[in-house]
Amino acid sequence: MSNNGLNIRSAAPIAMLTILLAALLVSSGCYNSKTGEVKVGGAISFELPVFPKTGSHAVQIFSEMHYSPSYRSQEVPRILPPEGSVPVTGA
Repeated sequence: MSNNGLNIRSAAPIAMLTILLAALLVSSGCYNSKTGEVKVGGAISFELPVFPKTGSHAVQIFSEMHYSPSYRSQEVPRILPPEGSVPVTGA
């Protein structure tokens, strides 16, 4: 048997590494750093952790809870108190 220079055992990790690197490049190119949303084309959409530049949380995994655009749309409308029930003059 001849050895063609590329062993089958070493081909599988190289192929896996290539696929992983391609997925990393695609996801980082389509990544929104404020919401963590990744959109590849129009068909594929998923979320990754958010690394904000400021704030008390270094990594936000559940970004929908931290003032993303989807947060307000899920809230019910606010019901204001009746007219005159709350003093507005401060006295």
